[in-house]
Amino acid sequence: MAFSLLHTRNIGYTFEFTELEYHDDVLISFINALKLNKGEEVIAKVTPILDWKEELKVLCDKWFFEIGYTFNRNDEPVRFCKEFSINGFIDLMSNFFESDFTIYKVDSEPNFFAEIYWDDLIFVCNNKQFLLHFGIYD
Repeated sequence: MAFSLLHTRNIGYTFEFTELEYHDDVLISFINALKLNKGEEVIAKVTPILDWKEELKVLCDKWFFEIGYTFNRNDEPVRFCKEFSINGFIDLMSNFFESDFTIYKVDSEPNFFAEIYWDDLIFVCNNKQFLLHFGIYD
């Protein structure tokens, strides 16, 4: 919060949903997607998520309504209903996959400056992998 107050004009937000190059090991898919330069390394681990809807509710609440929301949207005339927006996003994700899928949370620590703060989820369905990335950069 303090960082946002000091740097509101320089902060940007990244919300990306991209298909990864498929590998049997989702960690390899994630690391390959980073397209690291020489000397750059990432320590990362992936953890399966059992209750994906609850995990996504928590992340959406944090990213859509807590991080930066009050600093960047006070003067906007349109307000979003939190419950409607989060449940709508979850419905969109469910409809996109149309079948059973697995989700992994990615915890990563790069040895280079990437972003200030981020959360990553990998969705695996029908031999396809997708990265949902939330991030803040300065």
